[in-house]
Amino acid sequence: MLKSTGSRWALIGILILFVAYKLWPTYKYYSLSGEDKTQLEIDNPEGIKILGEDAINLGLDLQGGMHVVLEVDIPNLVKKLASNKTPELLSTIISAEEASINNRSDFFVEFTRISEEQSLPLKRSFTNLISTTGNTAVIDELKNQADNSINSVLEIIRNRVDEFGVAEPNIQKSGTRRIIVELAGVK
Repeated sequence: MLKSTGSRWALIGILILFVAYKLWPTYKYYSLSGEDKTQLEIDNPEGIKILGEDAINLGLDLQGGMHVVLEVDIPNLVKKLASNKTPELLSTIISAEEASINNRSDFFVEFTRISEEQSLPLKRSFTNLISTTGNTAVIDELKNQADNSINSVLEIIRNRVDEFGVAEPNIQKSGTRRIIVELAGVK
C-alpha cells in the first residue's frame, strides 16, 4: 500500500487529471451555444460529431426530454375481441371497468367476479378465441391476448424510437397495463 503522503497526493493528482481529461469533451460540447454548434457543424462536421460522441450522455433529469406513461385500454380490447357483443356482455365489461377503477383492482379480477355473479357464459361471446368450455379458460385467453397486445405495442414503440436514433431511450413495461417511455434530449 501507499505509505507516504507524497505518493498518495501524486495518485490523487493523477486521478484528478484523468477525470478532467475524460470530462473535457462533455464540458466543451454542452457549453457551446447554438450558434457556435451550427458554425462548427459548417466548418468541421466530423469534429462536432466526434465531440458529441465523446461527450457523456446526459439523462432526463439533467438534459430534459420527454417522459410519457401509456396505458392500455383493456376493457376496449375485450370488447373488440368479442365476436358476439350482447348487451349483457357490454354491461358486464362496463361494470368491471368501473369496479376496477373504484376498487383499484385488476380488470380481469372484477370481470371474472361479475360474470360469475351474473352466470354469463363467456364462451358464447368469444367463440373466435378458444374451443374449450368454461369462463376460466376464456378469461385466461383474454389475459393472454392482452399481454400479447402490450408486448407488441412495446416492440412497435421501441422500433419507432430506434428509427429516430435517440440516445439511450428507456422504454419499459410498468405493471400489467402501462408502458413508460423516457427520451432524454427530445423536445
